[in-house]
Amino acid sequence: MDTNFVDCYISKDNKKVLIIDKENIQIEQNKNEKYDVIYLNGVLEIAEEIIKSETPENDLINSFKKLLKEGGSLFISVDNGQGVKYIVGNKSEHCDNIYDSLKKKYNNGKLFSKDELDEIILKSNFKYYRYYYPLPNYNYPNVVFTEKKLPNSKDSKLNYNIIYNEDSLIIQDEITLLKLFIKEEKFVEFTNSYIVELSDSQIDDSVKYYSLNNMRKDKYSLIIKMEDEYVKKYAQTPDAFSHIRNINKNTKKLKKLGFNIAEEESEKIVVSKIINLKLMDELIVENINNKEKVYEIIDNWFKYICDKLLVDKDGFTRYGFVDMVFENTFYNEENNGYIIFDQEWYMDNIPIKYILYRAINNLYEHNQEISKRILKEEMLKRYNLDEQKEEYENREKAFQKEIIDEEKQKLYSKQYEYKISSEEIKQIIKDVKKLDKDNIELLAEVKKLDRDNVELIAEIKRLSEKG
Repeated sequence: MDTNFVDCYISKDNKKVLIIDKENIQIEQNKNEKYDVIYLNGVLEIAEEIIKSETPENDLINSFKKLLKEGGSLFISVDNGQGVKYIVGNKSEHCDNIYDSLKKKYNNGKLFSKDELDEIILKSNFKYYRYYYPLPNYNYPNVVFTEKKLPNSKDSKLNYNIIYNEDSLIIQDEITLLKLFIKEEKFVEFTNSYIVELSDSQIDDSVKYYSLNNMRKDKYSLIIKMEDEYVKKYAQTPDAFSHIRNINKNTKKLKKLGFNIAEEESEKIVVSKIINLKLMDELIVENINNKEKVYEIIDNWFKYICDKLLVDKDGFTRYGFVDMVFENTFYNEENNGYIIFDQEWYMDNIPIKYILYRAINNLYEHNQEISKRILKEEMLKRYNLDEQKEEYENREKAFQKEIIDEEKQKLYSKQYEYKISSEEIKQIIKDVKKLDKDNIELLAEVKKLDRDNVELIAEIKRLSEKG
């Protein structure tokens, strides 16, 4: 079990926490203790096996409620039986077959739809509750949305790392399908998992969403909280405190260079004021039908960063802020200015066009509809980046190798083994049709043999009577 969400919630506060998962269910052993936070990780899914009653889910909730301190919170995490991951072919551990959860056919434990979970919560004896929506699931959350910040179909946070169980057969892209549900305002019904906070005290709802760097090395892993007025970054591990310090150093460097920066000076965390301006990538997508306008927007931005980063005659800058990409830049239309934020990474002496390359690369990665109007290759050629493309790709690979944890990456990369392509589906359909045709021919042959046997038996009977 990944306890990242608990880390998000307690925020390093000195709280007494009890975490219970399916392999570690202890009620009696803890009955003399009191806790600030109790986290039931998937336990509600097997409530029927733990408590034999007519209302096992509510009885389980009430049994743990007794262990809470006054004002404490009980968290419940469950999978959504109607979740998008099950629609595309993920097999639940509580089901015999793929798609069984969609039919509510379970063999050990059960999953819950949003409506079913609502009913359980309303019957509980808690005064307050709050929903959280983790993706890809509650065990390995990359991002956790709330009612105060639900995703739109273009939200970059939807590019999460997928997770599937063994024996899954994935026939469709999960994230693409989820975006379609979001367009129909059906996110909460078809998201993969739910985490519910229950309490008798008013629940703090200032956090809009959480984001976690699950694939990074420990020394770079951060927890990001978006609140009503601020975005805050915390070290997810003790090793990551040095990364927090480096980010704050970057903020000071950028201010000295004359950039407008969203971050405020801090030490143990990174703090940014919420800014209600349009992001550069949003501005580009808005103008995608006007190619010349798009290039004008990018030209103006690139001239701005070149002037500030003191580019030499060879096109290099000693101030290599490689995160100065479009999604990390606000555009202020009133004064034709820019506000930069989220500048985690710094490299000495790099080609300024590597920053431009990263900005364009990220733009196309997070906004695929742009390719329908301007091909990526065309834009790279427009800025003379096509000739250095291989060099910049190698730089990017080296950069990602420094950040990404290989073992964590293997876990997520393995998930694509369960995916079946459209070509493979077509071949399966052809094979099934061929099998059907072969079976029809075989059945006709069997019927013919039956007729021959009947005739043979009749002939034998006739001969025996004659004899």
